[in-house]
Order: sequence, then structure tokens, then C-alpha cells
Amino acid sequence: AIEDVASFSVASAYGGVLSVSADGTVTALATHWARASFSVTNACDASDVEHVSLFVNPAAGELDLGEASRAPLQAGSTLEVKLWWDLSGTFSGACTRHPIEAIAAYLLYKSAELDATAARSSWAPHAGGTFQGTL
Repeated sequence: AIEDVASFSVASAYGGVLSVSADGTVTALATHWARASFSVTNACDASDVEHVSLFVNPAAGELDLGEASRAPLQAGSTLEVKLWWDLSGTFSGACTRHPIEAIAAYLLYKSAELDATAARSSWAPHAGGTFQGTL
């Protein structure tokens, strides 16, 4: 078993972000803005340690923010923040099977730290889906 040749550990700074089991299975616990790391130690030579860094971006639930892969938020000269919202449960449940007529989203940010100059919205179904209505 892998446990016979290697041990895995997560630094305390990333303990709330990811976990790694004795067999090396890495689990995302929360989205993180940058790479997080864990260590792989040789069971026969404790001085032989490899540090593995990866982006932590758990699978989306009903509401998700950011990119589908790599770093959740990727900034260059601008920052685009994607919001993924699965409304399938809302359509069939909370709206008593009637079409959703309006959706409102609010952008809250610290103006001393971010200069929001534009906002745009685009609506599209997930892969393989269809969209009915107007944008």
C-alpha cells in the first residue's frame, strides 16, 4: 500500500482549504485564491520530502464563484468574476413550477480595495442544456 512508502501532510496554513488522506487522496475543503500545498514524505527517508502545490477549487454546488479550473479567481489587468448558479431546483420547487420572471444580483465590494468599473451579464445553459426565453 502507498502508506508503506509515503506519508502525506497538509501545512496548518492550508488545513481549512484541503485535506489529504493516508492513501494520498486530496480533498478540497474550500476554494482558495492561490495554490495550496501538501507534503509527501518518503517513509524510508524522512529527509526526502516533496511539496506539491495545486489550485483548490471544489466541485460546484448550487452556487459557485470563479473559474471551473485552475485558480478560482484569475486576475490580469482586469478581474473577471464568474458566478455559476444552478436554478433547476428553484424552477421546479420554489416557483411552484412557474417560469422565473426576474433575477437580481448585487455586487458588494470594498471600494477602498477594488475599483469596479463595469459589469455585464450573460446567461447560458450548462453543456448539453437548452435555453428558452429572452436574455
